[in-house]
Amino acid sequence: MSKTGFTRLSGALIIEILALLFVIFSSKQFAPLSSVRLWTLGGISLVLIGTLIAMHFQDPKFYTKHKRKVDVCLTLVLILIAFVFTIYIRSYAYNLPVADEWAENSIQSNLRGQIVSAIKEKYPNLADEQINNEATKQIEAMIAENPDEYYSEKDKMAQVFREKFQAENGQTYFLAIDPYYYHTISKNILENGHAGDIMTDEGRSILKRKLAPQGVDVSSFDFHPWLESKFYKLFGLDETSTNGDRMKAVYFLPALIAAFAIIPLFFIIKLYSNDLFAFFGSISFSTVSTFLSRTQAGFVDTDAYNVFFPILILCFVVYSLKIKDWKKSSIFAGLAALSQAIYFLAWGNAWFAFLFIGLALLGYIVYLLIVEYLKKHSWVEIKERMFSPIVTLVSFFGFAIVFSFMFGRNVIGLTLNSILSSSGGIANANLGNIWPNVLSSVAELNPASFVQIIDSVGGKLVFFFALFGMLLLATDFEKEKKNWLSQFLFYSFSIIWFSLFVLDFKNMGILESLHNGFIGLATNSPLMFLILLMLPVLIGIIWALYEKHGDYKTFLVMLLGIWMAGTIYMSFNGVRFVVLLAPAFAAAFGIGLFYIAKAANKHIPSLLELGKSKPLSYIGTILVSLLFVFMILSPSLVTADQIGRSSVPNFDDNWFNLMYKIRDNSSQDAIITSWWDFGHFFISIGEVGATFDGGSQTTPQSHWVGKLLMENDEEVSHDILQMLSCGGNQAFNLMLEKSNDSTKGVLVNKIIYSTFGVEDKAKVLRENKYFQFSEEEISQILTKLACDNPPEHYFLTSEDMISKAGVWAHWGSWDFSKKYTLDTYKNNSPTEIATTIDEPVEKIEKWVSQLQEIDLRSKVQNLKRTDLVNQWLAPYPSYMQISSNYFVPCVKTGNNLNCNNLLSVDLEGKNATFLTKQDATLANVIFATDNSFEIVEQDSTGSVDLVVYNSGNDYLVMFAHSPLGGSLFTRAFFLGGAGLKHFEHFDYSGATNGWKLQTSKVKY
Repeated sequence: MSKTGFTRLSGALIIEILALLFVIFSSKQFAPLSSVRLWTLGGISLVLIGTLIAMHFQDPKFYTKHKRKVDVCLTLVLILIAFVFTIYIRSYAYNLPVADEWAENSIQSNLRGQIVSAIKEKYPNLADEQINNEATKQIEAMIAENPDEYYSEKDKMAQVFREKFQAENGQTYFLAIDPYYYHTISKNILENGHAGDIMTDEGRSILKRKLAPQGVDVSSFDFHPWLESKFYKLFGLDETSTNGDRMKAVYFLPALIAAFAIIPLFFIIKLYSNDLFAFFGSISFSTVSTFLSRTQAGFVDTDAYNVFFPILILCFVVYSLKIKDWKKSSIFAGLAALSQAIYFLAWGNAWFAFLFIGLALLGYIVYLLIVEYLKKHSWVEIKERMFSPIVTLVSFFGFAIVFSFMFGRNVIGLTLNSILSSSGGIANANLGNIWPNVLSSVAELNPASFVQIIDSVGGKLVFFFALFGMLLLATDFEKEKKNWLSQFLFYSFSIIWFSLFVLDFKNMGILESLHNGFIGLATNSPLMFLILLMLPVLIGIIWALYEKHGDYKTFLVMLLGIWMAGTIYMSFNGVRFVVLLAPAFAAAFGIGLFYIAKAANKHIPSLLELGKSKPLSYIGTILVSLLFVFMILSPSLVTADQIGRSSVPNFDDNWFNLMYKIRDNSSQDAIITSWWDFGHFFISIGEVGATFDGGSQTTPQSHWVGKLLMENDEEVSHDILQMLSCGGNQAFNLMLEKSNDSTKGVLVNKIIYSTFGVEDKAKVLRENKYFQFSEEEISQILTKLACDNPPEHYFLTSEDMISKAGVWAHWGSWDFSKKYTLDTYKNNSPTEIATTIDEPVEKIEKWVSQLQEIDLRSKVQNLKRTDLVNQWLAPYPSYMQISSNYFVPCVKTGNNLNCNNLLSVDLEGKNATFLTKQDATLANVIFATDNSFEIVEQDSTGSVDLVVYNSGNDYLVMFAHSPLGGSLFTRAFFLGGAGLKHFEHFDYSGATNGWKLQTSKVKY
């Protein structure tokens, strides 16, 4: 080796070693990753890069001699870098870096308070701005003088904060709520050998704690819990293992799956571009905010599969088409089908990938037939050209049916049923059912706006490049030599067209109007919106057809176009489906960058008269790479960093300690009732039943719990809880069976309502005017309505339920007669409706008139009918804040209270008067102490309740939309159980995030 070669090799190795040391030491920032030696992968990547550079320096002809080996090594290196990077940015939550921010804010806040007080004492007339500036200078000086002491104190305090979100073994808790459901199932599989709490003699696996007390059947096989249970066994866990041990075993599972999704994506993009742009596409994909936020370490849910499996299926299908050998093509199609079948096991809505790929394959075959016809090829040539795509289509469909059948699924039936059931959208899922559709209030199932969708895939540039990349792939611009002017005009039109959808064009006249018009279509006519969005791509395919371009690139354009349009349409119906866009957009984005770079490489050197030297031929690639790094990757990294650093588990030690307290002080059949959000957590950690949870919020329990929370009569709330404890909604089901008519549900609920607050419920059932129940039937109904020995019951209210009051009170005040009228008024007369549900004809006529007005308003004013109907069916009452506080202090003078100069309360006359003009009128004034509670009616037409709370010598008032002022929730949460006799205080906790947790034990 020459001296120069040795020097270059030594320099490369030194750089390599320094980079490797950086990776190792930086792993201190994410210490948990050292347990799986992920930094080793980064080190290997740098070793391979350094070795390749060193070899090239040693022998400039090295690449030419060993091109294939170098390409393989380069591909491996880039995949490893993307793999490590993907896991790294998902690992923040393990160490909770936000704790450092909390600690610093806490220390500086304390210092600032002390310094400001001292400055004000010394200089009382100094302006606030000057005081704050001086305080900032002194804080900075104190830190500079004693940095070791400051940072040591910060680290100690940060650790205190971290430990509040960590189990006994130092493991950070799960980030979200749903992972606790899978935690329950996987724990049951480990301990019981099946998914449920019990196994019946008939072989049914029952999860008794879910939808307690009746429980629900659970699948004999659920992919995600099964996979979790395998990780438990891999880590040597058993029934004696703690919750922290189990969390530790699966904590990084979503990050690992997300990282493995990078590999097939890389190869898809590489097939249509090269390693560099496959790397760019993979890195960009790993930072997509929607994908990142739902696949962080600790977010142990099924979302990772919704990216991994679609990409894997897509990769196998694309390679199946590319390969000419029918045997290998069939193998790849079979692997795609196997992945599809497993995807159905992992997620029930996997039908969309099967449908999109099937449509794209059929479309591509038709496209090829037309191309071959235009080329006037012989039938033999046509058969030869069509053989590969037909083999792929038949193999994919055939193997998918076989594998799905082997796994106990019917892929065709599932796909058809899903298409039919989803055609009405989530908002209409409650038609023909008198019960409220709670899904319409679930945040992740609310419609996503087009702006949200653009942001979800990486922002405007990524969205634009993905669309334009598909267009370039469709037209295959390099093959077009003659019509350069038409090509230039078409690409210019496409750039402007896509920009009208993506950019805002504020204050730009007609451009802003066009943009707003297109965006308006997304809400009112989503199908037309998607057709217009994809119009240049459709024209590009037609152009390619005219030019007789017939290679497999067209298939990818069709598939990506269908995938994008389909998932955008799904996202318009539910924001949770936004993550399904990520695979298609990432592939289109990487390929789009590649084609833009190729176009730049082709035209920029000649335009700038830079000559034809080899280095200058890559100027376009260099410019696009810089564009990617500085305009796309950098903002994405900032967003990814913010997502990671701000991630905090939903539950802290106070939540866990409360659950352990309930678990250790209750019987095995105990039940917790709260709003549905935290039901999975109650079941998993408290090891008790939950009235309902995130998987059963669509049941009638949503109405009953909402009603008991908003009830002003404690006896009614008690009776609802007793009914839920004894049989959930089974009393309703038994009565409905007697009527043998599903339309009689409204009448059944009228009977049930009439039993609440009444001691002799059997008499009510005997004397009801709708059905004749035998004594035996009455006895059966009573066992579910008001059993003698209901299980232990805990009633939990948490601070988050304040902001959710509009939701639970809406479902709790649901008007079943109105709902029946809504479902039948177009086909039945008001008289028929009134007769069926026992309501005055005049009332029904009024309701029908209101519904007809709603129909007209939704069309004329372009308003969403579902929103108007929901507001008509039931109100959305809420608690009202004044100056960011729910309680307002009052000053007592004699028997009068002056409350912040807002209103005056007469304690003796028990009434209140606003001191300033208000739009609202008082319906009730509630007077409460720790031991008493009295509701005094003010105005039957009023809309607001006033709560006057006397705690010791202090008086506070609170406002709420009626009837929330006198509700069970107000008494249990805000007033500490004021005057309640059926709800005995059990625990009070304050969560780290500031939430209060009030828990009572129900006394029957």
